[in-house]
Amino acid sequence: MTSATRTLSEDLRMIVTYNPISIDEDTPLSILLEQVYSSGIHRWPVVDKKHQVIGVVSDTDVVNAGMACLSMDSGLKTTEPVCTFMSNHVLTVDQDVSSLVALRLMVENQVNLLPVVQNNKLQAMVTTTDFIRDYYLTNQNGNTEKIALHLDQTPVQADASMTLL
Repeated sequence: MTSATRTLSEDLRMIVTYNPISIDEDTPLSILLEQVYSSGIHRWPVVDKKHQVIGVVSDTDVVNAGMACLSMDSGLKTTEPVCTFMSNHVLTVDQDVSSLVALRLMVENQVNLLPVVQNNKLQAMVTTTDFIRDYYLTNQNGNTEKIALHLDQTPVQADASMTLL
């Protein structure tokens, strides 16, 4: 447990993802749908022309917007820019804060992504997954265990004619 305390008191820079993928506020829904599908990323910081964080869009936001496009009543089109359906309420942290401060902010506000900024510009991001991975690697045998031991490698046959919905 000593290492968990050590990790949380350290600088946030130890666990963040630098140069994160972000979305421009004018990115159309159709492009974001492709990126979500191809990348597997669940949350995206949205930036303006000055690379300042102005919002966050989640895969749930993208799916909801996509479903609204299918609805005849909504008027939403796949050409809609991200800024029309992103969350405008964004919490950010400075890269100099401790990991504990960032984690506390995430837990108290029930968010899974915190953009890390310097001079109001996106520099990095930290997610709950980053904290879980860091905890595991510092408190368990994660640095010596083989990942393959935890993977289900049983092949699954899927009917190609099935739909996802």
